[in-house]
Amino acid sequence: MVAAIAINHLLKVVQSSSIGVAYVYCNYKTQEEQDATSLLAAILKQLQAQISLVEPVERLYQQHVSRGTKPSFDEILGALQSVLANYSTIYVVIDALDECQDSNGTRRQFLAKLQDLQAGTDLRLMVTSRFIPEIIEFKEELRLEVQASNKDVKRFVAGQIYRLPKYIQRSSALRDIVQEKIVEAIDGMYVFYLD
Repeated sequence: MVAAIAINHLLKVVQSSSIGVAYVYCNYKTQEEQDATSLLAAILKQLQAQISLVEPVERLYQQHVSRGTKPSFDEILGALQSVLANYSTIYVVIDALDECQDSNGTRRQFLAKLQDLQAGTDLRLMVTSRFIPEIIEFKEELRLEVQASNKDVKRFVAGQIYRLPKYIQRSSALRDIVQEKIVEAIDGMYVFYLD
């Protein structure tokens, strides 16, 4: 929710063609499709569309369409660097990075390349995530911890009880157990990284 509000704010406020805004929503249901290449490609697509700079992306497309292949990580990165050079400032919001799989190093590779891109441009990041060690280490000094109260989580869960089977809906004891277990599992934690 916070990432969506930040993105909406940026898109409303930023009216300059020299400032770019891009965002990525990670989703545990599509982990197989969300590798570092596709995440960077999503950012590239959004930023190139904002300035109508088609040359680096068009060249990449033409190279691969005839062969039926996809661009490599390095090719996407090179095109992204070309597009970033056209902006004075770039805002990138990454929501729920913890939901992006890391069995193949996707998160680490993605975060490392974002840091590399920051070195040469005014790239400002906002990343939301639960506590995961390599994400926490990413920008530890610029972290804002947001913790939902147990009362807020219980209130939210109570509003979602209608989605559960009828036998749970009818039993106050089962509803209480569901609420308590969800509160325990969530532990109220979510982290925002701002840079």
